[in-house]
Amino acid sequence: MYSSAVEQLLAEYLERVPELFSYISKNGQEDIFYEDDIWPGEEENGAEKVQEIVAWLKAHPVSTLSRSSCDLQILDAAIVEKIEEEIEKCKQRKSNKKVRVTVKPHLLYRPLEQQHGTVPDRDAEYRLFDRVVNVRESFSVPTGLRGTIIGIKGASRESDVLYEVLFDEEFHGGLTIRCSPARGYRMPASALINLSHGHRSETGNQKLTAIVKPQPAVSPYSSCSAESFSVSSQKAHLGGLNHSPCSLFVPTRRLFTQQLYGTSELQKPLELDDEIPPSVTTMSPMWAKD
Repeated sequence: MYSSAVEQLLAEYLERVPELFSYISKNGQEDIFYEDDIWPGEEENGAEKVQEIVAWLKAHPVSTLSRSSCDLQILDAAIVEKIEEEIEKCKQRKSNKKVRVTVKPHLLYRPLEQQHGTVPDRDAEYRLFDRVVNVRESFSVPTGLRGTIIGIKGASRESDVLYEVLFDEEFHGGLTIRCSPARGYRMPASALINLSHGHRSETGNQKLTAIVKPQPAVSPYSSCSAESFSVSSQKAHLGGLNHSPCSLFVPTRRLFTQQLYGTSELQKPLELDDEIPPSVTTMSPMWAKD
């Protein structure tokens, strides 16, 4: 997928030198093209044409953009600038009051040199805009400094994936990655704890509560067919709730008795202690042998 800016640039390129693209499309099997073949006329100077194209491309605004690999997910500089503005607003609202809390030891992470290359949370999923914190001391980034992911550099091995992070503060040795000077750095997953992933896990594990609207109870003594009578009696037994006839909460023995013997002479579903009418006892099951 390409942006509208790319489509506009290509349209402008085609309009400027249509003979170039026409010749390339007709000779697509070739790898090397000569300017004299593209502009063979005696009044046309192929070398000058090429120089004009090169000068136009260098003067175009896209020439100042930094190149990136296809497996790199990034946020544009304009979006990164907006993130910096929001961070500065949060700093102004942030209170300097210190708060002491008691935390259980198993909820803490202590970075050690022996843990070099060990990922703090292997289940964490990293996305653009995620908030992270540095937990390694071997980088130029101060330990405990927080930041926002603005780029993800993919790799064949998971351990080689790098994350471009815009940190909340400037630091010595920081890089300029589509952001203000000395605030960016490329970090592996072994140096980060993903705070946004923890927030997503907490909100995603909330159990949903089903709301069941009560239905008016149907009297089991009304005259109706055997099928509708069976469903109505189930509703009455379940307090008027609209349950499926095949619900696991419906007593299966009662349904089996109704289906086996019928309900022509029954005014209510048979219970275990009810006496079976004589006319019903004379009926034999369909699979009984003579």
